[in-house]
Amino acid sequence: MAKKTTIKCAMCGIPVRLRRETRRLDLGLDEPIIVEQAVVGHCNECGEDYEGIANVEGLMRHVAQEVASKKARLTPTEIRFLRRYLGLSGADFAQELGVSPETSYRWERVDKPTAMGLSTERLLRLMVLTSAKDRLSLNDFGTEAQAPSRFRMVHSKRGWEAEKMGGV
Repeated sequence: MAKKTTIKCAMCGIPVRLRRETRRLDLGLDEPIIVEQAVVGHCNECGEDYEGIANVEGLMRHVAQEVASKKARLTPTEIRFLRRYLGLSGADFAQELGVSPETSYRWERVDKPTAMGLSTERLLRLMVLTSAKDRLSLNDFGTEAQAPSRFRMVHSKRGWEAEKMGGV
């Protein structure tokens, strides 16, 4: 938005001038996120405030990826943020990682946290970095007795595809 733009106030219909500003966004992490180019405005007539951030879903994805990619161990607030980003309740998160709900609760406690095991933390990071809306649940794997994988690889216009041959 190189020039100032106006909209009509949703409350009173008076024109409201919008501008771009840097904003601090509290996502429940240890520190607020600095967001450049947030759109803001204020109606001088009725006092209504306007604030908008472009592509919020993309912003949340990038924040989650930054948190999951950091070198230092995850803090309790970061674990909670990543769990929520994945759309998991505390109970579902515990089930997904194969622990009790009490254990996952202790990982997120700020006042008296229990450290998440390194393997579990790496798994959480991997879940975030590979997340997709239609991702499989980790509980979908390892539910049947061991069996060798049997499949044939077929190349088509769409690329390589696996044809299952039983025992998979």
